[in-house]
Amino acid sequence: MANARKSLDRGDISYVAGCIFRAVASLCQVLFALNGRWLLNEKGAVAAVDGFALKPADFSRSVARLYADLGAGRAAAALDRLETLIGETERLWPN
Repeated sequence: MANARKSLDRGDISYVAGCIFRAVASLCQVLFALNGRWLLNEKGAVAAVDGFALKPADFSRSVARLYADLGAGRAAAALDRLETLIGETERLWPN
């Protein structure tokens, strides 16, 4: 996230978007693993998470909102939302 924030400060939105995509894909991998499922590719992964027992509330809606924020020029808000999703996912991991 630190690299994404630095790139945001430099106005490199393309890099920020790439960081967001990779982070969301990684969150999907974690959530698939937590639910004992295999993730074959990123296509449809965000929507599939909504059917899992262990997931952040409104996962796909939150992902859609962070991309909407990014597209509307609110990249900092998108990164904030992503950090929230990361925290919610971390709290699901068994200790």
